[in-house]
Amino acid sequence: DLRRGTPPDDMDEETRAALRQALEEFATIDPRACTVVTLRQFWEFSNAEIAASFGVTERTVNRDWRAARAWLARRVDQILGVSGGGPPRK
Repeated sequence: DLRRGTPPDDMDEETRAALRQALEEFATIDPRACTVVTLRQFWEFSNAEIAASFGVTERTVNRDWRAARAWLARRVDQILGVSGGGPPRK
């Protein structure tokens, strides 16, 4: 569960597939924030490393992370048919 920070390796296959789909969609909406998610979740980069690579502040990386995580959680819920997901916003 993205809201609780569950690592993708600990998710069931259906949830991982939904996350992959949601990430592909999100990449078209906010490429930088999508890259922040990828670097944090899959490559275990720190906020400082990500900020340095983009030439932004850690605060910006944190803001991207929070917004992306919320959007992805809602979208994954929608894909899986979980109630309360609501429409993803950005």
